[in-house]
Amino acid sequence: MKILFDASNLFSYRGGGVYNYLMKLLPLLIQKVEQEGDEISFLRLYFRKGVIKNPPFVEGKKISSFRFPIKLLNYLWIKYKFPDFSRFYKNVDIVHSPHFSLPLMSKAKKILTVNDITYLKHPEYFSPSGKNLNDYGYKFLLPANIWRADKIIAISQHTKKDIVEYFGIPEDKVSVVYIGCDSPCMQEARELSGHLKEFGLDRIKYVYFPVGTFEPRKNMAKTILAFNKTNPKPGRIKLVVSGVGDRSWLTSKVSTEDVIFVKWNSDDTKNALYQGSLFVIYPSLYEGFGMPVVEAMGNGRAVLTSNNTSLMEIADGYACIVDSENEGSISQGMKRLFEDTDYRLELERKARIRARDFTWEKMVEQTYDIYNGI
Repeated sequence: MKILFDASNLFSYRGGGVYNYLMKLLPLLIQKVEQEGDEISFLRLYFRKGVIKNPPFVEGKKISSFRFPIKLLNYLWIKYKFPDFSRFYKNVDIVHSPHFSLPLMSKAKKILTVNDITYLKHPEYFSPSGKNLNDYGYKFLLPANIWRADKIIAISQHTKKDIVEYFGIPEDKVSVVYIGCDSPCMQEARELSGHLKEFGLDRIKYVYFPVGTFEPRKNMAKTILAFNKTNPKPGRIKLVVSGVGDRSWLTSKVSTEDVIFVKWNSDDTKNALYQGSLFVIYPSLYEGFGMPVVEAMGNGRAVLTSNNTSLMEIADGYACIVDSENEGSISQGMKRLFEDTDYRLELERKARIRARDFTWEKMVEQTYDIYNGI
């Protein structure tokens, strides 16, 4: 079996959800494929400026580069079914794409990974600045490639349900493979303090809100309002928010006096932000998977999250579940986590148990099973 994996994100873009999980998935997937006597190579499409150094795990592997404007290439594939990559990359049995673009290969089975279809169902949850890019990805590329794919991998049961209902495709065309997650060792006091000192947090008690991107669907304003009302020690307990994007709109809606905004730059500092917190909150309005919830669990933290979409699927029975549309519900959940130490400790214990269900090894095994099945 010869697999061609579209790893374009790794070669031209550093950061983002797909990039981050491919950096963890692909080394183990390479190992699995080769152990089974199969072959895996990588496709590099030049669709972003600023090509970066190859990740170490692809060194010595075959990398097929196709230098052509990606938007034009996608247009030709979808509108005119041309060019057929089976003419350029021969003897490929499976081509797997983890993002919207799906190469046209008539002689290979095509697999598409879909993280969510949030923008199609709730465009109001996204910032207007990204409208053109989201329209192109979700409204032009995704619908066509959903139908062109022989198999779709969804990252949660909720995402599978959304895809089947929205596009009207057969359920058996979609398989669910959860994203893996690290379960890091708890950091020693000195190491933890050193990482937190980078953010000025080494002597501060805080609740952690790992937003990721400052989008409306992350429910930031309502969450900060709930924290401000619930904080038992204003000025002494802070809300630490990590993420990227424009947050100027927040100051006109809520007081951010007790909010500290940070951006982590390594796995160690990311894990330190989780481990140093009193507890973690993530009352998002809509998620295809909800990686921050699983990461919090892997770091042994009690989590407050939403009763919707994939978050309920992942966290029900293992976290404090609230109605993310209701500020009062978020406040009540936080109040209990602040005041009820036994409850918080019990959620920490349950979190560690639940985190074991999400491993990179399981993700690799299930992905390889799909390759075999198709």
